[in-house]
Amino acid sequence: MQTPEETLEKALGSCRDSAWLLVQILRHLGLAARFVSGYLVQLTADEKSLDGPSGTDKDFTDLHAWTEVYLPGAGWIGLDPTSGLFAGEGHIPLAATPQPSSAAPIEGMTDTCEVEFEFSNTVTRIREDRA
Repeated sequence: MQTPEETLEKALGSCRDSAWLLVQILRHLGLAARFVSGYLVQLTADEKSLDGPSGTDKDFTDLHAWTEVYLPGAGWIGLDPTSGLFAGEGHIPLAATPQPSSAAPIEGMTDTCEVEFEFSNTVTRIREDRA
């Protein structure tokens, strides 16, 4: 992960980098903010949008990171700086923490070894009958 200074200097970074940058900006403004790591699930729209983009053209899910800010009277509000949107029902948090290092999926050391590793994350729609 990059520092906020590196993200600004390079003008690019991962979702974790932009989420951490936003946490630092919000804290600098005096607001409580935390780093969130989890899944982002995006589904194709059932109907094409008439007045803007319809979103993704296929269902997908991926590991993702975003920011939450505490607003008195409203509580914790999720902000996704990667997409420029509020976090919604497709943002599934696994960890919310003051520091991104506390949300690292794997941490540690090992001797040299050989391993084969696969990961799969899928979305299955359940049929919904409309009344």
